[in-house]
Amino acid sequence: MNNQSVDQIWNNCKAFIRDNIQSEKEFSTWFGSIEPIDLNNKEFTIKVPTHFVYETLEANYLDLIQSALTKEIGPNVKLMYTIDTKQNESSSLKSPKFQAKGNLDFQSQKRQMNIVHSGQPERIKILGLNNEHFSPELNLNYTFENFAEGDSNKLARSVSLEVAKNPGGTAFNPLFIHSHVGLGKTHLVNAIGIQIKKDFPQKSVIYVSSEKFTEQFIAASLHKDKNKINNFIHFYQQLDVLIIDDIQFVTGKEKTQGALYNIFNYLHQNNKQIVMTADISPKDMEDIEERLLSRFKWGLTAEIKKPDVQTRKNIIKLKTENLGLNLDESVLDLLAEKIDSNIRDIEGAVVAILAEASFNKVSINTELAMGVVNRLIREKASPEQVPFHVIEDIVVQYFEVDNKDLRTRTKRREVVEPRQLVMHFAKKYTKLSFQKIGKLMGNTNHATVIYSVRKVDEFKLHDRIYRNTYNAIDEKIKNY
Repeated sequence: MNNQSVDQIWNNCKAFIRDNIQSEKEFSTWFGSIEPIDLNNKEFTIKVPTHFVYETLEANYLDLIQSALTKEIGPNVKLMYTIDTKQNESSSLKSPKFQAKGNLDFQSQKRQMNIVHSGQPERIKILGLNNEHFSPELNLNYTFENFAEGDSNKLARSVSLEVAKNPGGTAFNPLFIHSHVGLGKTHLVNAIGIQIKKDFPQKSVIYVSSEKFTEQFIAASLHKDKNKINNFIHFYQQLDVLIIDDIQFVTGKEKTQGALYNIFNYLHQNNKQIVMTADISPKDMEDIEERLLSRFKWGLTAEIKKPDVQTRKNIIKLKTENLGLNLDESVLDLLAEKIDSNIRDIEGAVVAILAEASFNKVSINTELAMGVVNRLIREKASPEQVPFHVIEDIVVQYFEVDNKDLRTRTKRREVVEPRQLVMHFAKKYTKLSFQKIGKLMGNTNHATVIYSVRKVDEFKLHDRIYRNTYNAIDEKIKNY
């Protein structure tokens, strides 16, 4: 295809991308320096200036770029990258062109269930067993090699390695890893799955969040073909390794727990490996059947704690080295000392510093790092407190619903959306705990509150109309 055609395709893609990004500065920072190179057999190649830009696109914008390319070129388009080596002589990248990680996959697995998206956000249909292969759904960026070990996670990492070496053959079955958010448990369980697929490619492995598992179960239960629910349970019973993330979200869901109980028993009796994560220990969980909860405790429960200074420094060093950068010890020490909350905040600070340096075309030093860190600390500081009833009143007035409707169990969208927003803004503008917010929302359990907060974050990231609604309500709350 001639360059004019490639340029036109990319210009159209950029227009689509710009329309779905919150600020012009964000757009120009990450997309202003990208050049379209070629379109050949549905492989669209772009040139990026640095390995860091490539990593940022992969981590934050891949779905958006692929949506734009699909809109312009059609389905099954592959995104390919090249690094501008003239601008990035220090890049460790050897290959002149490589495929987006979002298109990578492990060897096909033998047991099949076709799970497809219906076009609704997070809505999943199960069509039952068929002849199509399924993906393990593992994040290929989360490996043991790039997991920074320290005193806070040594036990969890050690037993995870043992499980990966001998899945189903150790005393650590199930392996239950718990921690507060952002401390690396999702990274660790993905690393288990990746290592197993490398060492035992014939084994069937799947990673699934408990929310997705629940949605699949509901879709199968409501299907007019009553065999679908049997297919659903049979599919999971045929796995060699089942990894379920954020298992706390099955609290209060009795039928989902029943299906999980049957799957758990079958897998465990047949020496298949089960790995689970949660934000709390099994002993602190509520609204889960005792027969299922007791099985969570059969193997080993390992906690990941907040990383100490040295572990935080190791995390930052690993992150920057993976991006092809070597920071001065003074910068590493500064970041490790100042960012002490969780790994997500640490990685977010690293990305913010690299973005600042890239955007302003300056080198990274302690002065730049300190400026970015201080800004992030100010942004993270508790905003001005807003009374819960004010937040609730603003949201219900916006959506024209009654306050009492928010405390019902209805699944109607016109109630679910404002209910989730109230919980989200309550967490943002008050010091109320998840448990307290749940109590104020009609004795909703804390896992549902956490889920609601996350869903709002997801929707406003990917849905422009929803984002506009969110921003309008946010502005009203700020100015009450």
